[in-house]
Amino acid sequence: MVLRGRGVKPSQKSQKISKNDHLVFGRPGKILHVDGDSSYLETCLKVYKQLKLDATGVAISEYEQPRKILDYVKECKPDIVVLTGHDGVIKGTTNYLDLNNYRNSKYFIEAVNVLRNYNASYDELVIATGASSTKPKDIKNLDVEGVYNLKTFNEGLEVKKEMMKKENENIIIIGAGYIGVEIAEAALKLGKNVRIFQHSARILNKTFDKEITELLEKHIREHEKISLHLNESPLEVRTFENKVIGLKTDKKEYAANLIIVATGVRPNTEFLKDTGIELFKNG
Repeated sequence: MVLRGRGVKPSQKSQKISKNDHLVFGRPGKILHVDGDSSYLETCLKVYKQLKLDATGVAISEYEQPRKILDYVKECKPDIVVLTGHDGVIKGTTNYLDLNNYRNSKYFIEAVNVLRNYNASYDELVIATGASSTKPKDIKNLDVEGVYNLKTFNEGLEVKKEMMKKENENIIIIGAGYIGVEIAEAALKLGKNVRIFQHSARILNKTFDKEITELLEKHIREHEKISLHLNESPLEVRTFENKVIGLKTDKKEYAANLIIVATGVRPNTEFLKDTGIELFKNG
């Protein structure tokens, strides 16, 4: 919202905006300009038009602005509200700090307070609170040393550091989505022994059809140092002195120096619980 007072009218000789001129910071949204003087308002609207701005003007006397402004805001639904009008000191005034000694200042303040206390409704609500890495609840010991998630940039740097260590030869990746497959490729380039575990029958099964994933799986299996374990569910991270030494699944146990959990993310929408807002199954 923008509040603007005035004492004089803008120059009638406004510089014409050519087709090649550009606004440095981009264009604002819809403007509602309310003024107590229709002639001044008409001048402002001409300037908005020259600037190719979307503006609506309404002439309302300063006295009536606090009472009527909200009705026009609800009707126009602007992004920016501009309030202008005449003001002056009441004759005989000696205390210039008292707003009651001015003709219209108190009406401007009342109108601004009305707008500030107004919560506009919305057609669509966008919630951009990010997401957090998911940890499968049915796998034990995911909080031990040597188990990593991949969500933040710093986590990525830490995984890279650990994968480059010579002693970390056996790397297990839980999850065969985009992140899991990409990490497997990175580990392969470092000459590591890689195992990818996916509890379902296909990799990238939420993205591609079977015809595509079969080609990708075939390509992965062509590399001797990568093992693809489909339809196999991890159950427990094997540890020694609180550090990873392997992974137990519903079929077998495997040695591991490093385990990367790449089972996706979940939206940070816990705060919306019991608000009545309908969420998808994944949150």
